[in-house]
Amino acid sequence: MAHGSPFTPRPGVAPRAPLGREAERALARAFASDVAHAQVETNGLLFSGSRGMGKSTLLLQVAEELRSRGWRVAEVKVGAGQPVNEALQSSLDSERMRGGARVLDRLRSLSRSVRGGSLSVGVGGPSASVNIERPTGGPQIAKLLTDAGEQARRSGQPAMVVIDNLQRWSPSQLEQLCDGLNECSRAGHPVGVVTAGSGAAEAALTTADRGQVFDVGRIDVLTPPEANAVVRHTASLAGVTFSQDALNTVVQFSQGHPLRLQLAAFEAWRAAPNGTREITNHSALAGVERARHKLDRQIHGPAWNRLQSTEQAIAQTLAAGPPIQDRASVEARLPPSSRSANVDAAFYSLIRKDVIKEIRKGGLAFTDPGTSEWILRFRPPAGSANHVLQASPSPRQIGSTKPAIAPQASRPGRGPSPNSPTHER
Repeated sequence: MAHGSPFTPRPGVAPRAPLGREAERALARAFASDVAHAQVETNGLLFSGSRGMGKSTLLLQVAEELRSRGWRVAEVKVGAGQPVNEALQSSLDSERMRGGARVLDRLRSLSRSVRGGSLSVGVGGPSASVNIERPTGGPQIAKLLTDAGEQARRSGQPAMVVIDNLQRWSPSQLEQLCDGLNECSRAGHPVGVVTAGSGAAEAALTTADRGQVFDVGRIDVLTPPEANAVVRHTASLAGVTFSQDALNTVVQFSQGHPLRLQLAAFEAWRAAPNGTREITNHSALAGVERARHKLDRQIHGPAWNRLQSTEQAIAQTLAAGPPIQDRASVEARLPPSSRSANVDAAFYSLIRKDVIKEIRKGGLAFTDPGTSEWILRFRPPAGSANHVLQASPSPRQIGSTKPAIAPQASRPGRGPSPNSPTHER
């Protein structure tokens, strides 16, 4: 079926039927309750997880639930911004916006405090937006947080700042964020921060969090029952079902990873004949192969090309063992040439690049469950560019129904045109 799929196979796009994550949502509720009563020293909560794990969707659910309970909620997302005047006008024209000139002043101050991207703020009211330019001085993030906390205390209405993509914040901005929360905690202000980011963001925040104001909840893959429920319920929104065999095929391929699950179900939908009301296992198998090809070309291959030779050797060694391994055992099995390199820096770089994660102290695993299978299937040579992507047609973007674009020949004086695009969230 070419159209009408209810599945959303792109990173950062919320699914239409976001099920699961009950433990994480319960953790957010308990945290919010403590913040509202100013009974918590750790008034920051970070949800850490890899790309495509559902962090953005979880933050949206948390923000919506808090608003429904009367909280003032500020949503912050650093990304491609819109012009300041348009964003500001949209914010001030909001029917739910309150605060007048004081809100305007706060937004202008914040635009001078954070570098790069777009920011949505609603501490002075339920919602607001502003594009963030380069810093030119002015009040710092810590001061803005303490002001919001003081206002929340005076009004008797608790406030929560919800921040996505924390990995895009600089170390100095993270320090200011933590300092501001520390001040709010000491003053008993009913304001908190719920945020989400990659393993690299968690590592950077740990360094910046000198006052230990942040707790961390790690988002893992869905359980098989949760993954089954997501596929069944999402398909039912369009009046379609998956046969049990088809459901098993899609869930097994996903290994519980939300992005892989949405992509496999989306491609199974596309492989089914038009007008069908039940996705068969034949369509699911075809969809899984399409999904695997897209992930190879758009996720795993480009990720491999971004690794240095020592990082590639570590990834190869990790792929050859069980899903979770001790770092010491991985180091012991590295080739001699890689052991002499800066292994500590390579391990940290793999975490920063969202390729591996720490499961427990000393335990390592791939952030994407398909990475190990990809390495074992293609066995790309360490220290050289990934041969899998050479002389291949350009792929469709994940979730796209448009035809692939043929590769362009290189022109004199220019390098070859790229044929392995990545699509960042």
